[in-house]
Amino acid sequence: MERRPYLALETSRLSKIVNGNTQDKNLLEAVLFELNFRKTSAARQLKRRVEQLLELPGQQLDDSHEEPQLQEDENKHNESMAYRYAKTKESSRTMSNEQDQQAADNFLNSSDPFVLESLELMRKKLLDLTARNRLLNFPIQQKAAALRIIDEVPNQLCEVLLSERELTFRSVPPPTREELIEHGYLEVDEENGKDRQLKANPDAKEWAKVLGFDINYELPRDDEAQGGEKHRDDAIQVLLYPPEMESRLRAIRSKAQTAIEEMGSSILYLSLGFLEWAENDSGSKTRLAPLFTVPVHLSRGKLDHNSGTYQYTLSYTGEDILPNLSLKEKLAVDFGLALPEVEEDVSPETYLDHVAEVIRITKPNWTVRRYGALALLNFGKMLMYLDLDPKRWPLDERNLIKHSIVQRFFKSSENGSDEGEGNTVEYSIDEVEQIHDLFPLIDDADSSQHSALIDAVNGQNLVIEGPPGTGKSQTITNLIAAAMLNGKKVLFVAEKMAALDVVKTRLDKAGLGDFCLELHSHKSQKRKVLEDISARVVKQKHLSSTQNIDAETMRYEELKERLNHYAQEINETWANTDKTIHEIFSSAARYRQLLEINPTDIHIAGLTGTSLTELKRLQLVDQVKEFQQIYRGMIEQVGQSAQLHDHPWSGVESTAIQLFDSEQVVSVLREWQESLDQLHERNQGAAHTLKIDVSELLTLEKCESLALDLYDLPALSRKELFKALDGLDLKTQSEVEELLSLHQRIQETFGKLTKHILSEKLSALSRGEL
Repeated sequence: MERRPYLALETSRLSKIVNGNTQDKNLLEAVLFELNFRKTSAARQLKRRVEQLLELPGQQLDDSHEEPQLQEDENKHNESMAYRYAKTKESSRTMSNEQDQQAADNFLNSSDPFVLESLELMRKKLLDLTARNRLLNFPIQQKAAALRIIDEVPNQLCEVLLSERELTFRSVPPPTREELIEHGYLEVDEENGKDRQLKANPDAKEWAKVLGFDINYELPRDDEAQGGEKHRDDAIQVLLYPPEMESRLRAIRSKAQTAIEEMGSSILYLSLGFLEWAENDSGSKTRLAPLFTVPVHLSRGKLDHNSGTYQYTLSYTGEDILPNLSLKEKLAVDFGLALPEVEEDVSPETYLDHVAEVIRITKPNWTVRRYGALALLNFGKMLMYLDLDPKRWPLDERNLIKHSIVQRFFKSSENGSDEGEGNTVEYSIDEVEQIHDLFPLIDDADSSQHSALIDAVNGQNLVIEGPPGTGKSQTITNLIAAAMLNGKKVLFVAEKMAALDVVKTRLDKAGLGDFCLELHSHKSQKRKVLEDISARVVKQKHLSSTQNIDAETMRYEELKERLNHYAQEINETWANTDKTIHEIFSSAARYRQLLEINPTDIHIAGLTGTSLTELKRLQLVDQVKEFQQIYRGMIEQVGQSAQLHDHPWSGVESTAIQLFDSEQVVSVLREWQESLDQLHERNQGAAHTLKIDVSELLTLEKCESLALDLYDLPALSRKELFKALDGLDLKTQSEVEELLSLHQRIQETFGKLTKHILSEKLSALSRGEL
């Protein structure tokens, strides 16, 4: 295997090496060998140039010592050889294309015509041929759709981009005060020295005309350009002042970034040349369709302190330059015209000339406009249109139309199999053998999701659908992990970047993120891919040990057994109830919520699972029905809002009362009522005597308590001074109680002293006679 000494160098660097070593044959051959492995447009263009240098040695030598005639002869010789080389290469390419086309036609002719026609109809539906399609009706005047350029050579812009160099944007310099005075927009008042406005300040277009810019939107050809060095630099001239130019570029960049994040494809292109066409020959309403579009990337750079705005650069993305397939189909279907293909080595000027030649005779009213614009164009469906072209697939059993799924789209199954008819099987996960080795899980999954994973790993074609939040991302994450374990490669594609991020985050959380290589559009540059691969090779030393995984698996099996045992136990019939524990608990929880009572308040004493047979349960049901009927009858008698104790018979526990006992019952109740009336009258009298509120004697308990208190009162001696009671307030009462307590203590002390001192002496002492 030959070594590649220039493997690490970018194409732009190789281009500089070639420019400085045009006579070094060995170096040129080494560069050519390296370029054979590269597929970008810039690499192909540099490869053609190196081939020309090897075919025409001494092409760029400048020998000032040769005679003028010899130099002229050598130039003619070189031009002749270059012409023969180009013609030979073109003839070889034409022959190769014809052979490839013939092989493709032979293969497709041997295929099922119905499948081919059906597939072609589906492909054409991807191309919107209405005026809503910007590829047919581009709104070049809309500020949000494009940024127009002026006074630039299309070939020079394309050459700079394809050589992997960046283009910058050049605005119209705003006028200074001195320039406004010089060109008659301002004047200085001689009396007060202040500026006086003579006419409105110029807009960018007017000021560019004053400065001598070519403000025509029709871009010049190579031989018409008068700018000299201006048309050989790396800048794009825009007809805007710096603030407005930055605002437009910022808006375009934002929309392009959003498209990449949400759709996964770039929509930003440098469009060079437009076809101005009309639906009818009258040409009452013309439309613009972009012709030569270069996919580009817009980057924001440093802040320009002079203008106060950010600098923006434009670079080539490396993607193929595609023809306007929508325009091609529109011209073929409606006008019978064949839009030329965009060949690998064709320049914008050459392509625009080819288009002009196509419309010159049949559509003289149409025009190829040499406009240039940074445009937002959606080629997403066009890429799908190309991908579904059978001619772009291998011409064998791997071809698109030979695929079994594509065949089932358009043909009925020959063997009557119902594969793919939506039938699904949910496996008993715990009974699947080698489930950890073949169908592992790294994220949550229920049995249906795990069953889908099993089908996918076994090679079945699946469509899994469901609303947001139903676990599709988890299922995809598990499927990727299972495929990795089985030694398979997985390409995960999503329309929006957010969907990719969700799955990538889950894989990172599981420690599998290092096995993922991100290929999402703008992040798929060669350097980034190589760095990612290098990081994964280095991190192989830090992968988790399989012993940890085995321990986790054993722990999982242990917990699974416990859960299965619980599930089995709770779903077994309990005792003689003929109901599972799960059913009993569910019913209890439901009744607790519906009845809003504590279940323990209505537990039946002595009832167990053994005694609760089906017969006993039916008897209890009958009792509940009877209680229900009684309660409903009570409600009808006393009202819906009444309580059970409000019923007249509430509290009566005798069940032996018969209808013929009614007179006796009424007599007893009448006597009871009379007794209550008498009690009420006496309560009123007592309340008046005792000066208390009669409402405090409404219950029998309070009446009984009052009677007991009255019974304990001592008999009166008729010597009590009741009037003195009216003068007893709280303070006086307290003082009397203290005096009584003191008197009692004196009496007790006097009794103790009589045991030792004569009573006559104590009496004299108390009178103060001693």
